[in-house]
Amino acid sequence: MSELLWLWILLGLLALSVAILLCIPIVVTFRFDGSLDSAHVSYRYLFYQKQLFPKPKEDKPSPKRKQASSQKEKQQEKASFGSLVKTHGPVEAVSLMVESATALLNALKNLLKGAKIRHFHGVFAIGGEDAADAALKYGQVCAVLYPFLGMVSGLMTFVKPDLQVYCNYEQPSSVIQASGKIHISILRLPFAAGYALRYLIHKNLEKGGSQYERSKKRSQSTKG
Repeated sequence: MSELLWLWILLGLLALSVAILLCIPIVVTFRFDGSLDSAHVSYRYLFYQKQLFPKPKEDKPSPKRKQASSQKEKQQEKASFGSLVKTHGPVEAVSLMVESATALLNALKNLLKGAKIRHFHGVFAIGGEDAADAALKYGQVCAVLYPFLGMVSGLMTFVKPDLQVYCNYEQPSSVIQASGKIHISILRLPFAAGYALRYLIHKNLEKGGSQYERSKKRSQSTKG
């Protein structure tokens, strides 16, 4: 009888530990301070943490030519983004951010559904050459930004967000900053994997059906 009791105690402790692990969320941390070199995305679960962007540098030594080429590519990427902000202003920069984030959310919507965004801090100080230019750019940024935030709030939940969008009449330059932490339930992983598997199966079936129709038409044309 005592052995059976100890067995039930062990099973209860095992079930409790599994329940605790399932309650601990996956935390995705993101930060953007106006340039690609300052962007940072990483995720953490328990004691495991991995950086997604920028990719961590490898410890293996590389030839000098490869290092020089990689440095040139990085400088070109930074220059292209910097020229985008300088030449087109904050509207184009916010549009680029929204397009990239929308594509990412559409790809991961089954995983991010019901997630919570905590410690969100966003600053969009829109400047211009004069008051009229700043007000015009402010309206354009709001027209792009607020529909995107509405889509995000329909997918996830903001917990006490700190969002500041305003015209910066004192300076012609604009300031764009965003940071926060997304808490994703680990229970969403099997659902997301199931949706991804169903999507791949559906795409393969469509591809196989289209190939079958093409081969069928080719055989009919050769017979005719």
